[in-house]
Amino acid sequence: MMEKEVLNVLIIDDHRMFTKQLKDIIEEVGEKESIRIKTVAAHSTAHALDLLEQTSDIDFVFLDIKLPVMVEKNIITGEDIGLLIKKEYPKCKIAIVTTYNESYRIGTLIKQIDPAAFLVKSDLDPREIYFIIRNILTCITYYSPTALKVLESYMRNDYNLDAIDRRILYELASGANLSEIAEIVPLSRSALAKRKSQLRVRLNVNSTENRKLIETAKELGLI
Repeated sequence: MMEKEVLNVLIIDDHRMFTKQLKDIIEEVGEKESIRIKTVAAHSTAHALDLLEQTSDIDFVFLDIKLPVMVEKNIITGEDIGLLIKKEYPKCKIAIVTTYNESYRIGTLIKQIDPAAFLVKSDLDPREIYFIIRNILTCITYYSPTALKVLESYMRNDYNLDAIDRRILYELASGANLSEIAEIVPLSRSALAKRKSQLRVRLNVNSTENRKLIETAKELGLI
């Protein structure tokens, strides 16, 4: 089924119980599908970076996005590790495993990392997890329902929004004002005000209230 003699799989997740369950399922898939699989797990950012530095051959990475920060290595989230993997191991397939279910967060991860699989933990049905992992390891793209809904929304109508536009919507929905957002994104308050005005036009929002802009963005699946 697989061309390689051994499939090298790395799990990066700080939840040890979930990691063990995932490792057991991966090994079960290997046994039932006659695939030789070598699975290694990292439960911390530091351990993950060490393994990546020591390994020259990785086929699959199951990556949790919520990982401890490691500022000295410029690792703020698991997303940074994902980008590092894409750069250093371009042939490696990444399966994102996360508790995040916000449209903005999922959309950003899909756009930046372009994972082969995207698993939102709350979507996972224990009765189906074996078949999901089998499909991923046999190179069948899989997005769990929440991630698939976001992906379909982005493909259907992206409204020409860039990463900053989406961040503005996300921060407004979180209760931040323009002055606070100016400390997060590389734009002045006046530039942000102009962007917000343009967003109202693009999303066909007549009201000047942030509430209406946020409601519309949520209805369209943009945040």
